[in-house]
Amino acid sequence: MKKIFLFFLINFSLFSLEFEKESYIKNSLGYKAEIIIPKMIGGEKKSVEIFNKKMKEKISEYIFDEYDLKEYGRVVEKSLNYKIYKSKFGVVSVVFDHYEYTGGAHGISYLNVYLVDEKTGKIENLKNYLSENEKSKIIEKIKTEIKKNPDKYFSSTNIDLKYSNIYFKENKVVVVFSLYSIAPYCYGMPTFEFTKNDLK
Repeated sequence: MKKIFLFFLINFSLFSLEFEKESYIKNSLGYKAEIIIPKMIGGEKKSVEIFNKKMKEKISEYIFDEYDLKEYGRVVEKSLNYKIYKSKFGVVSVVFDHYEYTGGAHGISYLNVYLVDEKTGKIENLKNYLSENEKSKIIEKIKTEIKKNPDKYFSSTNIDLKYSNIYFKENKVVVVFSLYSIAPYCYGMPTFEFTKNDLK
């Protein structure tokens, strides 16, 4: 009995996901970048390596070097942070919050989402957790919500989920639309939340 218990204890430890923060800061020539990315530990070795490699790639994608900055020709400020959401759908959502300021009245924010299997750490596709029928229900419910508050949204709004980021938090599906996609800037990134029961 002790041997069996030990096996399950080790197995659970190997496939339990955890994340550590890694920070990168760059200041040069009026350019400021502050980046915080997650480092996955636990999970299956190959899946963890793939995830952490993608996170490292985000750094090189996000930080300008001096040559890029000269070509850009403007003072630039960038920041990247993230939140981790566990859910009851068997998936962990890693939600990145990007901010960029390149001059003008205000900066621009946008999200980027990675869905990972809660046990293995494998990066998953949204279609594995949300059916086409459920997506159609989401669109219907968002249209209904817009009709209740027409002053907050563009009158010609066509709801297309390709302009949104979808992730899972606790027992909810969260849909976040990008700036200007369905509403003026002053209303930020319109966000809608639904339970699985809402989508039946």
